[in-house]
Amino acid sequence: MAEVQDYNIADLLKFAHDGKPNDFSQAFDAVAKDRIGLAIDARREEIANQMMNGVEEEEIEEFDTEDLAAEADDEVESEEENE
Repeated sequence: MAEVQDYNIADLLKFAHDGKPNDFSQAFDAVAKDRIGLAIDARREEIANQMMNGVEEEEIEEFDTEDLAAEADDEVESEEENE
């Protein structure tokens, strides 16, 4: 069975820069899967709270590309400091 790697946005940028499309694709799939899973879990918890506790539904956050870009910058800077 193939070993599962923990990728981050910095890895995506590195693979894109280094011209490694297969590694980029694998890292992208892993990052997307993790983020989608977290979003689904959070939504599932919100719905459970509504059903069990009568908690009002909060407004769903819209996808913010600026936050994603800032997170990517932080990860790249962190990777560069570790090298």
